[in-house]
Amino acid sequence: MRYNTATERQGANDTSDRGRYADLELWQLSRRAAHDDQLLGIIGSCSSWQIPAVLGATATGRDFLAELDAYDRRQRRGGAGGAMGVVSWTQDPTPLIESLRDLMRLPDAAAAASSSLAA
Repeated sequence: MRYNTATERQGANDTSDRGRYADLELWQLSRRAAHDDQLLGIIGSCSSWQIPAVLGATATGRDFLAELDAYDRRQRRGGAGGAMGVVSWTQDPTPLIESLRDLMRLPDAAAAASSSLAA
């Protein structure tokens, strides 16, 4: 089930709610990647630094890159308040890609339960 990011994030006033929606959004991205053979192959076989370029070579990859960029912008804007020194995933993709990979390794039910998102 997808949620309306703009609508539901408006009600996320405290840090724990923002974190929960961020977890849900990354989990949803991981499910998309885990169930798409092309994305799974790229994310599973390329280094974190290669992934943006390799994804950018396909239509599906470009769509996914746009979603990762949007996710990253929301996280930096909401979590760090635009603080200096906050690195975007395009500057260092490793933290975001590794988190995505970790979630991709989990079965669907286990990912939702481990993130405390099954409600």
